[in-house]
Amino acid sequence: MAGKLTKISILLQTLSRLPGLSFLSSVDTQMREVEDNVGDYEDNVNEIKRNAEDVKGVATDLVSDDE
Repeated sequence: MAGKLTKISILLQTLSRLPGLSFLSSVDTQMREVEDNVGDYEDNVNEIKRNAEDVKGVATDLVSDDE
């Protein structure tokens, strides 16, 4: 997916140089921001999963200690 986005970005940058299409530069910028946000959200989801596994491990240890 990243490769396709790079190609689209290059195309948008190239087209934005043509008269009347300069607005495509802002489309490219917004697309990059969305891509960055998706990466941040994926990082957050992975961190939440790691935290959930840590909590699960602690809970398992606590239950084992009670028995």
